[in-house]
Amino acid sequence: GDSLRMLARALGRLARGHEAAAAVEEALALLEPLGPSPELAQALGDVAGVLGVMGDNTASIEAADRAILLAERFDLPAVLSNGLNSKACAMMSLGEDWVPTMRQARDVGLAAGCHQEVGRAYTNWYGGFVGTSRVAEGEGLFLEAQKFCEDHEVASYGNCLITNRVEPLELTGRCAAALALGRSYLE
Repeated sequence: GDSLRMLARALGRLARGHEAAAAVEEALALLEPLGPSPELAQALGDVAGVLGVMGDNTASIEAADRAILLAERFDLPAVLSNGLNSKACAMMSLGEDWVPTMRQARDVGLAAGCHQEVGRAYTNWYGGFVGTSRVAEGEGLFLEAQKFCEDHEVASYGNCLITNRVEPLELTGRCAAALALGRSYLE
């Protein structure tokens, strides 16, 4: 089950969403009959992420809630942070108040020293502000997130932050700044 979950994660990163969904559903089919476990918590968290990316936000929230409960039960802060993160993203897509849940995802990760999960929370939080036309509200968050990613060598999410940052710079007429920022990460 856990191997299928990891396969699903790799497929998702390769933009092969339907294959990722199939792999993570297969992982759940193997893990659920065995009862509650850390592996099931991780798989449910991954299911929540895949469903959210595929636009099934209600099902994403349901899977995230199950992952959150198991993460709390088994004291899995990384899984808890990711479950809260996926839930917040789905809530945002449904037009619900998502920021407190995303803040909690970041805070859980910070308290546990889960740097990758904190980077993911910052990236999705700032990206959420950009995507919901709340760019000004996200300015301070972007700087905080960028500093965190640089200080903790969370390069993948740091790069995602930059990608999220270039778009509002361009849309607000700061094309030279957008180009300079983008080029600085390509060189």
